[in-house]
Amino acid sequence: MFLLFTGTGAMVQAFQLPVDRLNRDIGHGKDGLTTKVMLRDRNGQEFRIKFDYVNRVPSACTPDVHNKEVERLIKEDKVHFLLGNTHFAFSEAEIANKARRLTYHCCFETDELFKLDYQYIFGIANLADQETHQALTSMALEDSIAKLFVFYTTDFRYGKTACKNAVNYVSSKLRRISTKFELVKVMEYSTANVSSNPDFFSSVVTEEAIRSGATAVLGCDNTVNGFAIAKALGRIKDRLKAIFLTLSPGVYGFAEIVGPENAEYVLTSSSWHPKMLGQGDSFFGTPKQYAEAYAAAFGRPPSFVMALASATVVSLLFALQNAFRGCEFLDPENLDVDSLLFDPNAIRCTNRTGIEAVAGTTVTGYDALLKSLSAQSMSLFLGNVEFNHFRRNIAHDPVVLQVQNGVPEIVLPLEEASRKLIMPIPHPEEQPHVGALEEDSFIIVVVVVVVGTLLLVAALVMVVFYRQKHARKIRSLLLIDPEQLEVINLPLQLDTAWESGKARLRNTLVALEPLTEVKVGWSSPGDPTSSRKSSPEMSMPKKSFLMKGKALLSTSPSVGDSQELRYIDMDTEEASHRSDPQLMDSDVESLQQEVSHWDHVVM
Repeated sequence: MFLLFTGTGAMVQAFQLPVDRLNRDIGHGKDGLTTKVMLRDRNGQEFRIKFDYVNRVPSACTPDVHNKEVERLIKEDKVHFLLGNTHFAFSEAEIANKARRLTYHCCFETDELFKLDYQYIFGIANLADQETHQALTSMALEDSIAKLFVFYTTDFRYGKTACKNAVNYVSSKLRRISTKFELVKVMEYSTANVSSNPDFFSSVVTEEAIRSGATAVLGCDNTVNGFAIAKALGRIKDRLKAIFLTLSPGVYGFAEIVGPENAEYVLTSSSWHPKMLGQGDSFFGTPKQYAEAYAAAFGRPPSFVMALASATVVSLLFALQNAFRGCEFLDPENLDVDSLLFDPNAIRCTNRTGIEAVAGTTVTGYDALLKSLSAQSMSLFLGNVEFNHFRRNIAHDPVVLQVQNGVPEIVLPLEEASRKLIMPIPHPEEQPHVGALEEDSFIIVVVVVVVGTLLLVAALVMVVFYRQKHARKIRSLLLIDPEQLEVINLPLQLDTAWESGKARLRNTLVALEPLTEVKVGWSSPGDPTSSRKSSPEMSMPKKSFLMKGKALLSTSPSVGDSQELRYIDMDTEEASHRSDPQLMDSDVESLQQEVSHWDHVVM
């Protein structure tokens, strides 16, 4: 069986990938996949399906050259099926339909072609009519987007159809969602306009967008022009809240071609993405598995165009596999491809009730194949496939992609999304501010200040705790119990001076020095609530000091030779800040009498 694609480059590779996989059993049995496909009749007789791929690529492909190649393939090469070419779809379809050759279009054709109702023309791509609807609805629901500017080329049917339907959708249905969302300008241009002005998109399209006051733009053009448009819009991107372009943002390497800043947040619609969920078949598996198979064969990831091209071959393969389940091979030993498809005496087919498929007429394998493909309703790695009466796939819904961090990600519909939709496009000057700082920076400053304050408080608490602990330790070292002090002789007053006394403390000889200039206060005996009275003032040398816990020694001539050691627990801080620290001695009255005769002494 022969296939045709009259294109160039990666499209040819995308068609070749499933052919090689089928003919060479690549991946057969891996992860439950079946690439060795058999064709069976109702009696269980089976034949191996293989494709022989023929490709014609003229060096200079004009419509006339292309049409001659199509006729040559049908008449001379006698191919059984054609894989359609978008650029020459109408002329090609007319030739193929007259020759009764199935032509399966992979890519961007509009309903104009299919409404011609050619029996042999099929298309697997989603409709261009609804290409922009999901993205436009999101724009209308965004409060900051009010004005839409639409521009498109009149020389690219797919783009023209997509944008014209977008205009109708905004004017009709979206007005019910948001009354403030309006279409401010629609601009049409031709290939001649672009060719005559190398700076057309920057000097004409973007300037028109500025004049219209648009906050969102939607452009429909081919892939190559889409790259130039993305670069031109990058110049006014700070004015825009949303950008939607057909085709180009979904192409592999878009961010590298137009520049990361120009590519970021641009929206597009796509027929396929490797992160799509819930899709798959027994030949390639899931979208992710198809992407891995393509990358393994050609060393780069596939775009949605490649997936569409490969899917036409897989869809045709399954249609062939199912076409003869209700038929009987009348002479299986002499059956070849040509007789299978074109010889009415090679097969006998019945419908579900077992009656002859077409009473009084002959049925060929080609008829059975067309019927099988028309009735196809299944899921492929591309998505769902089901044809309307014009043989156009109506079951496959596109996804909306947005370039984020240089990579096209699925953002709509939500059940397929791999990333959250970012709309409006964020701009640095629009970031939330608190005073002179951006919101994020302000939060960072607050966190740093709070953490710093907490650390400072923790440090102060530790310092206070340490000082208190140290003070308690010093106090424990300096606090002397009177019973531990063995007095040898008391201080002796010599005229105006004092001679130190002596005592023994824990087998250590210590000196007893008198304290002077200490204001000593006390409460009246028997009345702890009465007001205090000042004691006589004594003089104390500067070298003397007062510390926590003092052993004070006093003697009075009135008691003869008796010596009495008194213990007073007095806090340093209280002594420094209170002018009349209270003596904590139980014998206050005797101390009052003694203070005029003896100064207090401390070690």
